[in-house]
Order: sequence, then C-alpha cells, then structure tokens
Amino acid sequence: MVQVSALGEEDNSEYGHQVLRLTLRNGGGDYIIDLAGAQHGYFEPIIPYDKYVRSRVSLVVDRRHFGACKDVLMREAEQEICERSAVSSINREASKALKVAILEWEDEHRGGGLTVKKMLVVNQATFERSQAEIISRMRIYLQNFLDYMERQALELRARIVAGNTQGLRHYQLGL
Repeated sequence: MVQVSALGEEDNSEYGHQVLRLTLRNGGGDYIIDLAGAQHGYFEPIIPYDKYVRSRVSLVVDRRHFGACKDVLMREAEQEICERSAVSSINREASKALKVAILEWEDEHRGGGLTVKKMLVVNQATFERSQAEIISRMRIYLQNFLDYMERQALELRARIVAGNTQGLRHYQLGL
C-alpha cells in the first residue's frame, strides 16, 4: 500500500498506531484488535497476532499495560494546553464525569474483587450484569454533565446579551 498525502504526493512517513493484543485462555491464540485500522486501508478489526505482525507492522515502538492509553489521555486532558478550545474543555470534563462514574462503581464492587479490568476474566453473566450497571451509571453521569453544560450555556448567553464579557475567553465568545 502506498500512502498519499493530501497534496497527492507519495508519503513514506511512518505513523504511530495503537492496537490491543488479546490472548485467549486455554490455548485460544493471540489476536490484535485494531479499531482504527480502516483509516489505513485495513478492514479487519480482529486479526490473528502473527498475521498482523507479518503484514502490518514495521516497528514496535512501545508496549503498555492495559489501561495505559486511558492514563496518557487523562494526563494530557489535565494539562493547560487543552484549555485552547471549547471542544477540548467539553471532552476533558465529560471524561472526568465518566471516570468518576467508573471509579465509584469499582469502589462499590471492590469488596467482591470486581474492577473493570477484572471484568475481562469473569463469566459471561457477571460480565453482562456489570457492563449494564456501568453503562447505566455512565448514562446518569453524562446526563448530569449535559444538564450542567446547558445551565452554563444559558448563563453565558445571558452575560453576553447583557454585555458582560469581562473575563470570558475567546472561545467562549465564539471568536
């Protein structure tokens, strides 16, 4: 496959790409879950590990533990650089709300030894029950976040209409 830049020129650059490696128990084999492979022209989101390495990998740069990508994204979201746009701020705050929902669920289930990470090795019934509980809790937290954002938008609109824009950032004014 030849990569082509937006200008129509051949692009030989190497791009980082993160995937999940899944090892099935009881000798079921190793697989790669590549949820973003289609953007590179690969339309098989789940593929045997050996086939993936042979056909798609030129260099393995880093290997990280389960959940490491989330940790990196959350650290980046906490940095001041994310304050540049309204979308980044909304993403950051929504991520915080979801994280709180998940951590609270884990705290309630820790006595039974269940965490999101451990959900990967429980029986199907426990997994489905836990998944439904987490999704329900996340839905509530996201709805609370959306309600909060709506109240903030109404307050901001009232300030702008009243001409009180002192202390507002450019993205809050739509500039």
